[in-house]
Amino acid sequence: MRRFPEFMENVVAVEEAGDGVSRWTIKGPAGREVTLVNRITEKVPGESIYWQSTPDSDIANSGEVRFADAANGRGTYVSLILAYEPPGGTLGRLGAKLLQREPEVQARR
Repeated sequence: MRRFPEFMENVVAVEEAGDGVSRWTIKGPAGREVTLVNRITEKVPGESIYWQSTPDSDIANSGEVRFADAANGRGTYVSLILAYEPPGGTLGRLGAKLLQREPEVQARR
């Protein structure tokens, strides 16, 4: 996880806090940084990881990432399902989308 900032442009840092908890610092709208504190709730080795935010997180979120082998040894398919409550509700989500800081936009990149 610590290498995520190397290939995810909006991730500033990822720190493992122990006991399945990680602290993610990400770029938010208007040059602001946001901290997500998440706990892994389930892990199926080589298949999937599920998480839920803790009360210490700036944004309530949950999700899962799934991995599947591509045909003929051509790599790995990765899929992401993410749910979150944007600060500022619908207006906050729209602002983040316009500034290219909305998670859906960031994940697509």
